[in-house]
Amino acid sequence: MILLSIDQSTTRSGYAIFCDGKLQSYGLICPPKSIEGINNRIYYMYQEIRKLIVEHNPDSAVFEETTLNKIQNVEVLKWLCRLQGFVLCLFHEFNIKFKLLYPNEWRSSLGFLEGNSKKREFQKALAIEYVNNKYNKHLTKKDDDIAEAICIGESFLLKYD
Repeated sequence: MILLSIDQSTTRSGYAIFCDGKLQSYGLICPPKSIEGINNRIYYMYQEIRKLIVEHNPDSAVFEETTLNKIQNVEVLKWLCRLQGFVLCLFHEFNIKFKLLYPNEWRSSLGFLEGNSKKREFQKALAIEYVNNKYNKHLTKKDDDIAEAICIGESFLLKYD
């Protein structure tokens, strides 16, 4: 089974590809600064995720459910929901089974919420530490979106594989 895991954003989307439960590849999708406007950034993300699907032909996909948190405003939530709609269309188009996981759901399945701070930066640091320890990687703070995409995939594999 090939799993595509995405930590979606309109500015930096991390992704991970798992093959038969093993991390195969990962990366970051970032629209170039020359792409102006939220709708153009969302379309760029859509095109890049489409390329990942064509290249890796996943059977399943998992990504984070959109939620309104304390540091976002309603506009950001709307942008994320638009991106999510594009991504869901891709999954339907390519007949990919998918699951949406809430942030607290995937984090708690990996032990990130048990007695730890729920502050966003702390949670991101835990994701980086988890990936670095499990996979002997050297991800840094700037790689937090990649780490979270890997963790979202790990959580899916633990709970649903």
